[in-house]
Amino acid sequence: MSAYLVNEETIHVLVHTAIYRGGMDNPMHWATSAEANAEGTNGVRNTSYSADRYRVAMRGTEEHIGQMLLDANAASLGALYGDDDAFVYTYRRPEFTDWEPVELLGILNCFEYQACEVTDWDTSEAYRFCCALRRRIEGLLPGAHAAPWGVTRGEDAPAHVIAAREARAARAADHRR
Repeated sequence: MSAYLVNEETIHVLVHTAIYRGGMDNPMHWATSAEANAEGTNGVRNTSYSADRYRVAMRGTEEHIGQMLLDANAASLGALYGDDDAFVYTYRRPEFTDWEPVELLGILNCFEYQACEVTDWDTSEAYRFCCALRRRIEGLLPGAHAAPWGVTRGEDAPAHVIAAREARAARAADHRR
């Protein structure tokens, strides 16, 4: 399959998901080498414990994040085909904002596939954004917050195994009656 520049709606959905899904009290963030702009509106913050910086997905950063994603996709095309077109991103609220988590994962997978052809993909800000967004989306999956946090041998069993055991026990009890 050939690489292409994703439709702007794809980027709108990714940006919207990063900023507006998952609650404003728990903003998504990831490491960046970008500098904070003079107005402080690009979401770049310094850490309090090192010289490292991170970007926060928050209202007002939509166009900065979207431009970063668009630039990553364009750089991927440049690496493959020698294109060096410049594009300007303008955020617009996506037509649909109620995508299911599994659909969002598909949209994210599409973007990553189109943007990963640069040699430094796995150290790029776009890659770190995608990793952070994947964690955010995984947290939206049904049952994600009730999932086990580690397991031990013995009594711990997957929920579907416990349910099957209980169903077998109920059927056996019915047969004995």
